[in-house]
Amino acid sequence: MSTRTEMVIVRHGETEGNRTRTLQGQSNTDLNQVGRLQVERLALRLQKQAPFTAVYSSDLQRAMDTARIILEKIPAAPLIPTPALREWNLGHLQGYTWAELEDKSPGVREAFRQGGEDVQAPGGEKRSELEKRVRECLQSLALRHVGERILLVSHGGALRSMFKYVVGVPKAPNLLPVTSNASYNQIVYDNGSWQLLCWNDTAHLEGIELNELVAY
Repeated sequence: MSTRTEMVIVRHGETEGNRTRTLQGQSNTDLNQVGRLQVERLALRLQKQAPFTAVYSSDLQRAMDTARIILEKIPAAPLIPTPALREWNLGHLQGYTWAELEDKSPGVREAFRQGGEDVQAPGGEKRSELEKRVRECLQSLALRHVGERILLVSHGGALRSMFKYVVGVPKAPNLLPVTSNASYNQIVYDNGSWQLLCWNDTAHLEGIELNELVAY
């Protein structure tokens, strides 16, 4: 019997907030036309792979819509809304553009790119709080689904927290990795150890322009 828990993790498709470089945080936003196309391409890729036991998604609209589009293409699996997979709660910063963030909270802006110091989003979460809930979510799902393959739908900030948990913090001045919209990522848990198998694979999005700027 397999002792591995395999997790495929995808970021939601593009939104207008991503396109305009606006901080969304835990606000509810919809996929735009490009975002839906991205997710449809991703769903076709997943359609060719082994089925999932379950699909866990952030309960924010852009992630749930991403999960529903995918479930139209792959074998039926339970869709489980999961608040622990939400984006970083950016509090009072939600609605500001990336450019405005330089004046409003340069510490938070730098935290999007680098993995070092903890920082508090005004009126929202500390980055350490985001990382704790994401870490505990991964640990719980890994033990619940031993020997299975599951799909997680989440957000850029949450994915970076997963990367830090599995791989570690990049040493300054190196930056945290890109997490593109509708990207394909894969990790495995086996007997107490985590391993990164794939990160920010966007081969299925060939021909679609990607907005690589860090924006949440």
